[in-house]
Amino acid sequence: MKKLIQGLLGLVGIRIARAGTRKYLPKPNIDNVQVVAHLYNNFKNKLTVLQVGACDGFTSDSIYPYIKAGTINAFLVEPVSINFQKLQEFYKDTPSAVLINAAVAGKDEKRIMYSVKDEGKWKDVGWARQLASFYKEHLTKHQFSDDEIAEQMVDCKTLKSIISEYKIEDLDILLIDTEGFDGEVVKMAMKQNVKPNYIIFENAQLVQNYSQEELNQLYNLLEDNGYSWTHDRINTMAVRKDYLRNIKMG
Repeated sequence: MKKLIQGLLGLVGIRIARAGTRKYLPKPNIDNVQVVAHLYNNFKNKLTVLQVGACDGFTSDSIYPYIKAGTINAFLVEPVSINFQKLQEFYKDTPSAVLINAAVAGKDEKRIMYSVKDEGKWKDVGWARQLASFYKEHLTKHQFSDDEIAEQMVDCKTLKSIISEYKIEDLDILLIDTEGFDGEVVKMAMKQNVKPNYIIFENAQLVQNYSQEELNQLYNLLEDNGYSWTHDRINTMAVRKDYLRNIKMG
């Protein structure tokens, strides 16, 4: 009877909403970094970006059109050999892209990194190649078997070492996508006094893997170091408060 009444009311344009029914906004369809890159481009200001976890340059990457167009000075860090080969091929005609075959870590050293083998059913599957990690369990929890996982020894460098070695000046954006290691890279940046105008990092896996206390500590660290932040669909964008106060358009 209830459905019959609702159906009859519906015929004359009346809808009965359930009490307490949740409403959802559509998911965001643009990334924070795209907005920043677009604004800089419009104001003819050239961005300097250090991207940690560049993968192949195009999979789930929002800024490569700007790098290709030469409007970004890009320093792209990628440790996994197959990804780095694809990165080299993708940016072979882009002089403003500096490619760095290394991983970011707490000290300069060599460490084992695990990644999905680029073969069989995972051949040329970009999202699978993105799952590289220092921790093998990160891949096994995604249901990859041992024979699908490659391991290789990679060079690791601190953010400070990379900035010094490649003479990076006036860093605008630190862009991080490191499969759940993002929070640790943010902590490294604060510890090493690497404080660009923007720090953009993936938060989706942090929400899954960090406790609430760990999440609070991370964002408190950003606030203590003078950052405000906002979130898009899967990323956090932290912005220096003093930069926001002093920003000049045009």
